[in-house]
Amino acid sequence: MRANRRRDTAPELALRRRLYSRGLRYRVDVRPLAQLGRTADIVFAADRVAVFVDGCFWHGCPLHHRPATKNSAFWVQKIQSNQSRDRDTSSKLIDAGWTVIRVWEHEDPTDAAARIEGTIRRLRDSRAPTARCCRARGECTCRRGILVFDLHRFSVPIVFRCGGFRGCRGW
Repeated sequence: MRANRRRDTAPELALRRRLYSRGLRYRVDVRPLAQLGRTADIVFAADRVAVFVDGCFWHGCPLHHRPATKNSAFWVQKIQSNQSRDRDTSSKLIDAGWTVIRVWEHEDPTDAAARIEGTIRRLRDSRAPTARCCRARGECTCRRGILVFDLHRFSVPIVFRCGGFRGCRGW
């Protein structure tokens, strides 16, 4: 098992290439939660999205997993414990407000990248300010009169923000 890589596997590199070419930036081999002693393959920290690229053998793919014939009792227990740990990791991340995406190594990297990009774009669009907000309208009613240009990172045009002073109606 020493020759099996923990990171930078061929399916993971192919997926990362596709994500990078779509303009998405990410962190690699990072713990989404510090107290959780498990790392995700690809992490979009600002969007709270963790991507796991699971190998068909090690994680028991329902389509491609072939049980080992030698020392089968050990391998059955090993794969079941991996699946149990995967479920536990996903549930803890979801409870903490993260979105978990699992990709099998046999999936087409282009399709997987499209699915990940769609999820991230949806999350970013849902957090964009609405027209009712003084930031989106460019109006500030606080007496300080401070308007700051903010290049919003959720692919929304340039908006204004006042900084949230107490006298402002928009907050």
